[in-house]
Amino acid sequence: MKIGRAATVVVGLALALARPAWAQATGTEEREIESTSRIEVGGGLGAVWVPYGGGGGAWFPSLQARANISPKFAVDVVTTFDPTKKHGVEGMYLLQVHQTVGAPTPRVSRFVTYGVTGGFEYVHVSERRFSYYSGDTIVFPAYRRGEISRPIGFVGGGGYRVRLANHLFLEAGAQALIPFGYWVPVPLFNAGVIVPIGK
Repeated sequence: MKIGRAATVVVGLALALARPAWAQATGTEEREIESTSRIEVGGGLGAVWVPYGGGGGAWFPSLQARANISPKFAVDVVTTFDPTKKHGVEGMYLLQVHQTVGAPTPRVSRFVTYGVTGGFEYVHVSERRFSYYSGDTIVFPAYRRGEISRPIGFVGGGGYRVRLANHLFLEAGAQALIPFGYWVPVPLFNAGVIVPIGK
């Protein structure tokens, strides 16, 4: 659970610093770009592709929370979920820095991301009873278990952010996951909508 405490510390620090830093505006030579809220949430689809060893690809639903700490830098917590899990939730998390690069326009901006990734699991199984012809009954008690792994690799990549409306953005990008000790990149892809909340 160490990574959970680390994520809490990072996001808490980002929130503490966000208000004075995010009060600034991002400017260009032609116009001033309006800053978005310091907190953003969203959802979409993530995908992984394993191009070797008989692997393959799959799409997963994803959720995201972001704390903007300056006009160019933010901290993201992204989770992707395995929809085939029957008795709980299982997936991957990304704890990463989101950095705007280049000169953004009122509609489109480019970004890079870099950070670490790991896995998480929450299992809940209800009580089960099995009866035999002899009249005996075996009871398997209900149980629940939650686990968050330590980071298993680095992630890095980039993409585009497009303003769809005043409080709605589309983000799409690609990343490479490099597992610790293996050093063979695994492509990741993601696309989703982002909604600023608050001020």
